[in-house]
Formats: sequence, structure tokens, C-alpha cells
Amino acid sequence: MMNRSKFILLVILNFVFLQNIKSQATTKNNIFLGDSRISLGDEKYFKSIANTKGYLLLEKQNSLYQKNFTDFNKSDLIMSNFKNMTFKLVKQVLNKNKEYRIVLYSLLDNKKKDSIEFYRNKKNATPNYNYVCLSYLDLKNNAIWQIKYFTPGSDIISYKKIEIKKNGSLESDTLFYLDESLDVEMSKYNLYFN
Repeated sequence: MMNRSKFILLVILNFVFLQNIKSQATTKNNIFLGDSRISLGDEKYFKSIANTKGYLLLEKQNSLYQKNFTDFNKSDLIMSNFKNMTFKLVKQVLNKNKEYRIVLYSLLDNKKKDSIEFYRNKKNATPNYNYVCLSYLDLKNNAIWQIKYFTPGSDIISYKKIEIKKNGSLESDTLFYLDESLDVEMSKYNLYFN
């Protein structure tokens, strides 16, 4: 009888120990994948930011990204739904003014396959505007949702969904909105990710 009680106690302690380790691992790998509201689509998200108060939502989202990425360097590997594919977020410092962008890399068998500018907040991108790019990595649906805009105000350049392919490539899937005149401005001021 005593051995059975010891055995049950050991099983319970082992279970508690393993749960504690699992909880610590989850906390350690908690990576900011963006604001999921961006993935609500044309009806629920885009129309809410296209009105006169949309600027306030975009500013709150940009502040959230700044908070999460200011002291960020690079992430651990982020698992995808596809076999042998992972993702990694990496900060790229662009100049001495502490300007940076966050790049999302897709890796297939631990080799870089594709990349996309995930977050950027460039001050004085044009003579009158700052440039902002916000993205959300939607692992559940194998997609990246992205909005680009000029501020002050909320002059939206584009809003799109990018499909994550099984081969690791990132391909534009749905372009919900594109302002061609602002797209020309991006090109004029070399704001495109190379």
C-alpha cells in the first residue's frame, strides 16, 4: 500500500514538474506576431480605418509595434503549419539614426527561402510624411496581412493579404486596396523593401 502511494505521489510530482517546464517554454517563446485585428479583412478592418477616426486606430497599432520591437533583435524560430518550414523575425538597423525595420524570413529546411518587410516606421520618409508598414503573421491561415500608410493622417497606400506557400515562398494573394498615386510616392522615395 505504501509503494502505491509513493508511486502516485511521484506521478503527480512529475506531472506538475513537466507542466511547469512547458509553461516556462511557452513564456520564453512568446513572440509578437503583430496585431491580429489587421487580419479581419476588408469589411471589418479596412472600413474601420478608412473613416475619419481610422488614424487613431493606426496610431495605437503603431505604438504597440514600437513597444514590442524597439529593444528587439531577433526571434527564436517560429513554427509553421508546413513540414520543414519555420519563420524568423530579425531587426535590421538601417542607419545611425536608430531607424530600423523588422524583416520576416521564411526558412525551408533551415535555409532562407523568402522575406518580407514586417514592420517599419520611417520618420520623414517624404518631405511631408512618415511611412509605416504593419503586418500580422496569421499562422492559423498560412497568411500575412499587411497595411502600408503615410502619416500624419491615415493616407493608406495598400492593404493586402500574402499567402504562405508550402515551398516557403510568400506571394501576394489579395490586394484589398491600392492608392496608385501613393504607390508612386513610395517608389520615388525608395521605400520599397528590396
